[in-house]
Amino acid sequence: MKTAHFQRRRGQQRRGFTLVELLVVIAIISILVSLLLPAVQNARESARRTQCKNNLKQIGLALHEYHETFSSFPIGAMWGPTPDGNLIDPEVRGASFFVAILPWLDQKNLYNKLDRDGAAGVAGVSHSANTNGPLLDGMYLPIYVCPSSSLTEAAVGQPVSMMTGNYIGISGAAFRNGSATSDAELVGGCTGPNAGAILAHSGILVENDSVAMREIQDGSSNTMMVAEQSSVTVPVTQVVNGQPQIVLRDFPTLQSSYFGSIWGGTTLPRPLQTGGPVPSCHYVYNITTVRFGVNMNGATTAATVTSGGGHTPIMSAHPGGANVAFADGGVRFLQENMSFDVLMNLADRRDGNVIKGGF
Repeated sequence: MKTAHFQRRRGQQRRGFTLVELLVVIAIISILVSLLLPAVQNARESARRTQCKNNLKQIGLALHEYHETFSSFPIGAMWGPTPDGNLIDPEVRGASFFVAILPWLDQKNLYNKLDRDGAAGVAGVSHSANTNGPLLDGMYLPIYVCPSSSLTEAAVGQPVSMMTGNYIGISGAAFRNGSATSDAELVGGCTGPNAGAILAHSGILVENDSVAMREIQDGSSNTMMVAEQSSVTVPVTQVVNGQPQIVLRDFPTLQSSYFGSIWGGTTLPRPLQTGGPVPSCHYVYNITTVRFGVNMNGATTAATVTSGGGHTPIMSAHPGGANVAFADGGVRFLQENMSFDVLMNLADRRDGNVIKGGF
């Protein structure tokens, strides 16, 4: 009897899962995974968004350190001449403010080795006399990249692999009190990336000119300095059921640094003028005159959004808005449905308007 009892117990120990039990276990695991996966993804995006915000914070602090050293903020987009006067590869000339703040982002060695007076500027590596190509080739600085972004990280059409970036300097507002900014350069009479543009220099990071803190008349907490551009989605006309409709479409090629790289400045050899129309359809990278709402909210056209143009949007890969660094060093998340007039006020350092309520 003991032997029979032992055999029965051995048989019970060898009993495995039935097919029904196995299917139930798999179903439970699948349900748990489906419940946990969104939470994990949300947690990861929250971490990426925090890192993106911290990057802007560090960029803002570096701009303040630059100002502390030189008594003004850096030129937003700088022109770089060629020794022979020949306009070689005009899409990649000069230098952006991202070059100027390198020493305060733990990149002093890179900054010191770059030939900042080189032919065609720091980013003009297409010029045979420019020696910066080997230094910028493959150079990747995570602080200039928002981890939530899916945009390309290498500029297109360059002789070396130069990085793009996900942040953009604010050179001013396209409109003031509902009309085109009176002290902006109005571009006309030509074709190119800035045809029909309103190029303001009422912001903090402008073309071929520097701005001091004392010139921020509206207050540093009310003036934007650097914003996100970790996504590029613009409105286009699409025919749906025979009717034209405005829909948003992803256009990663419109990223400000897509062709010019994070290091590119401007092809314009002078400061911006007032009035116009002026035939100055040049290329400018890494700064923007704010013309559209955050994430292109309310925009009904994308005609003036061009890579290398002055109106690439404030836009983020995060839902609902975008991170922006202000002149007081703070970083705030601007909602995409915020008042357009308030956004214009924040982009202009000297409009004199009173901002009511929060933003």
